[in-house]
Amino acid sequence: MKIKQVRAANFVFIESVSIGNESEIDTIVNRALDAAFTKMQDSYINKGKLEINEAERIKRAIELIVYDLRDGGINSGLHKYFLEQFPELTFNDYEDRYQNIFEYLFKVLKKKIAEQLI
Repeated sequence: MKIKQVRAANFVFIESVSIGNESEIDTIVNRALDAAFTKMQDSYINKGKLEINEAERIKRAIELIVYDLRDGGINSGLHKYFLEQFPELTFNDYEDRYQNIFEYLFKVLKKKIAEQLI
């Protein structure tokens, strides 16, 4: 908690967002996850760009990101979440094959969360 307070002091907050209770947060996060997973299904699985087993592991990595976001922040480098689910891959494999997909899905997730907070 102390680290969060120290790190938060470095940011300038222009506008504060009031978020209600835990169930509202869960609803916001679940809608954003659904949007990201739907996008993955439509844009990558249905078009043969990802196999089902790859998609399941990517889903798990995104869920871990959300868990950390709710707990105060994510690890530096999205690739760490990804490679945790794909230990057989190297960082170069991630960059070559998955980085654009994974970062795009994370962008969709963040956008959907932000849209619900406005």
